Amino acid sequence: MTARATIVVTGTVQGVYFRHFTKQKADEFGLAGTVRNPPDGTVKIRGEGEEKAVRALLEWCHHGSRGAHVETGGRGMGNPSQAFSGLFHPAY
Repeated sequence: MTARATIVVTGTVQGVYFRHFTKQKADEFGLAGTVRNPPDGTVKIRGEGEEKAVRALLEWCHHGSRGAHVETGGRGMGNPSQAFSGLFHPAY
């Protein structure tokens, strides 16, 4: 079964390569989507793929990468949109 998640991560998550490590994890899990740094200091992730892989990325986001201090990882699950090209991209 496929799933989609929108994740907003707060804390010290910008300037610590959180986007880079998120892309690495998403690629490892075989997900498609985007990760970006909005101006409010959060990191916003939209990913889709196999439900187990989406849940693994959600779990990883609660801890984050080395150097990050994750305070919250708000999320929403939904049906996949198939709007992504099969790759995970950092958005600038």
